[in-house]
Amino acid sequence: MAIVKGGMYKIWGMNTQGDFAGYTFYTDRFKNLVFFDKAPPLNPGTPLQMVYRNKFRLAALSWNALSMEVRRDWELASQRAHLLCTGYNLWTWWRIKNDRDTIQTVERQTGLRLLDRERE
Repeated sequence: MAIVKGGMYKIWGMNTQGDFAGYTFYTDRFKNLVFFDKAPPLNPGTPLQMVYRNKFRLAALSWNALSMEVRRDWELASQRAHLLCTGYNLWTWWRIKNDRDTIQTVERQTGLRLLDRERE
């Protein structure tokens, strides 16, 4: 694993994430670019892996179905609550865990209505 602070990818103005040119890239919580050789799967997923992949897939589909205003509120809630994740990550966590109490706490801290608006 290699960690790059800036480097040519930042100079080009790229926010590189995912698989690119034989490498897997992501940004860690300190905003450093981390990359390593892409490792192809050696076997198909186990049934439990398929369950979780489908959960993430459904969370992404439901995020894309939200209006821009609702997505903006989830992003804003993440920022106002000083969470180390994006609004999309918060949404994904909510869709997978379905922990209403935690999201209601974020609503109280940020003054935003998230759960009431998710169906808009």
